Amino acid sequence: AFASQMDVWISALSGDNEAAKIEARQMLPRMGGAAVPGLLPLLKVERQEVWRVAYRILVDIVNEVTAAGREEERKTVTAALMTLVEPPQPKPLKEIGLRLLPIALPERYDVSPIAALLDDKELREPARAALELAGTEPARAALRDALSKTDPEFQYALLNSLAVLQDAESLSTVESYLRHSDARVRAAAARAVAWTGRSEE
Repeated sequence: AFASQMDVWISALSGDNEAAKIEARQMLPRMGGAAVPGLLPLLKVERQEVWRVAYRILVDIVNEVTAAGREEERKTVTAALMTLVEPPQPKPLKEIGLRLLPIALPERYDVSPIAALLDDKELREPARAALELAGTEPARAALRDALSKTDPEFQYALLNSLAVLQDAESLSTVESYLRHSDARVRAAAARAVAWTGRSEE
């Protein structure tokens, strides 16, 4: 019965009955992770009034499942959201995923689909921002692993993220950038080690 009612609410979001839409907007966040698979397809609907409402409901759900005691549900929601950043998805959908995932990500969850976007010139900046905001150990590892594979402009951004995160695991790698040929990279590397009190010899 709950599943049937949930389907009715999800369908209402793309319908013309305003009262039903309002009810759906109020009730679907209470369904938690169970509503996520049905909401994701609505993000592809071209009508803004549909995909924006679906997005806002997803934000509500993601915030709810980060509460203590809902760890398994949080993992399930994260897995569903990861499908938004997979290679076949269009750029706008990936951008939505990158806004939702940093909130949802559990501490040790695999971030490979997000890390892969660090190689995409159009999406690397939102992917970097998402990993910085997540701040998990796998996210920090993805940021430092990307350093050697990119240009100075993005190295600068990656080093700034590692500075914000005060990532101890990156120190030996970051120190090699203190003598980089690009002045901005050197400055960012200095910031990334400054929190330790250490400086270039």
